[in-house]
Amino acid sequence: MAWLLNVLGAVLAIVALRDIFHTVWYPRGYGFLAHVLCRWVWRLTRVWNRHRPDRTTELGGPLGLLVTVSTWTLLIVVGFALIYLPHLPEGFFSSSPLDAEASSGFDAALYVSLMYVSTLGLGDIAPAYDLLRLIVPLQALAGFVLLTSAISWMLQVYPTLSTRRGLALQLSLLDTPETYQMLRTGLPEIASRTLDTVAQGIADCATDMSVYGESYFFRERDQSRALPAQIAVAVRLEQEAARSTSPEVRRSASTLHVAIDELAATVDRDFLHVDGSTQEVLEAFARDHQQPLSGKVP
Repeated sequence: MAWLLNVLGAVLAIVALRDIFHTVWYPRGYGFLAHVLCRWVWRLTRVWNRHRPDRTTELGGPLGLLVTVSTWTLLIVVGFALIYLPHLPEGFFSSSPLDAEASSGFDAALYVSLMYVSTLGLGDIAPAYDLLRLIVPLQALAGFVLLTSAISWMLQVYPTLSTRRGLALQLSLLDTPETYQMLRTGLPEIASRTLDTVAQGIADCATDMSVYGESYFFRERDQSRALPAQIAVAVRLEQEAARSTSPEVRRSASTLHVAIDELAATVDRDFLHVDGSTQEVLEAFARDHQQPLSGKVP
């Protein structure tokens, strides 16, 4: 029985650490647990928004991160608790006298595991066996990895959201008759520079969404800062610029077209699975975020 608990505990801890690695440290990270948990939290908040349209929530993304980090913590704590359970109470020394009966249950193992993962009890509870002396520092190290990964994850995600919001706001400001007229008949240098800036922003957002997949599940309440709502503006900019007589503007329009297709392909591959045209994917993107498109995708 002891070896079975040890194996089960080790599996739980390894599952959590593996998911942390694939989510935070892997170049194109998105662990299985993080993906499933973020998606289910996203779906629950979408149900809330449908039933309470007067009080729409933006908490899908933040709650997904919180639930994921909490699940990682739970797996590590419970996993090491199962490893310690067969060795209580004789496997540990304590600075205070231990009641053998009260110190041999699963609740006691959870307490020991919590003390070690937080490194708060390293001076009060000491392992008595050589094997446990090796396991305890490993759990303390796992706790350090958990803490630094959670902080790193948040520091990675939120800058990508700022980039996406900035691009959406830029598109909303460009959605004017004067802009479309400038693209058709204005100075080619200005028109081309405008299109190239938008194309670069869309390419950056597609890359960020591919690398930090959990950023997809952050919903914006302000439509002017919601990329799913404003992406139709980029399509209209590209189509208006394609009518220009300037080869330079048409080249920039072609680059923007490729960037929009890449964004649609990324969203479809990783999240929506529409397997349709760019227009269908972008419309599904807006629906999934419960955002009205800023006009229809031409």
